[in-house]
Order: sequence, then C-alpha cells, then structure tokens
Amino acid sequence: MGRIVREIDNYEAGVGGAACLYRDGARQDIVLNEPNITLFTNLHVNGVDVKSEKIKAVYALHLETLEKYVIEGDLFADCTGDTTVGILAGADYRYGRDP
Repeated sequence: MGRIVREIDNYEAGVGGAACLYRDGARQDIVLNEPNITLFTNLHVNGVDVKSEKIKAVYALHLETLEKYVIEGDLFADCTGDTTVGILAGADYRYGRDP
C-alpha cells in the first residue's frame, strides 16, 4: 500500500492549492488500475457487520441511484472523511480539535 500512497501523493498542492495541482484524474487512474483495490464512490455508509472485532461487511447507499450495497472484504479503508466506518464498527475515537 505504501507504494500507491507515494504514487498518488502530491507534495505540490499543499492545502488549498490550485485545483489542477491535485491531479484527481491521475490519482483515480492509478487506483482503478490497481488489481487489489476496489473503489466505490458516491456511497453513504450506514452500517457495518463486525464479527470478532473485525469488519466483515460495510452497508452503503448510492447517493445518486439509491441502490443498496453490501461490500464484503478482508480489509477496509475508511475514507469517509468523518470516520463513519470506524464509529459504526465500535472503534475508539475522539471528537474535537487538536491543541
């Protein structure tokens, strides 16, 4: 996974850089061409199935089509931006701002 992170990282954009510096299309192409990653976009996660403290499935709703998804797997990356998957799975978390 580290190699992909280095491939898609963009040290030029920083925070609030010009949109063209983020290279979103190039990043998406890299992820879509990786056989070990399945990318789901425009989904709202609304549930998880946890067994023995491990996530077995994620339940989601497609925001445009309202199609329901059950996504099973061995590894999940919580890229929701607000730790939805982790919270629904019962993981420890903090709320607030760093000092």
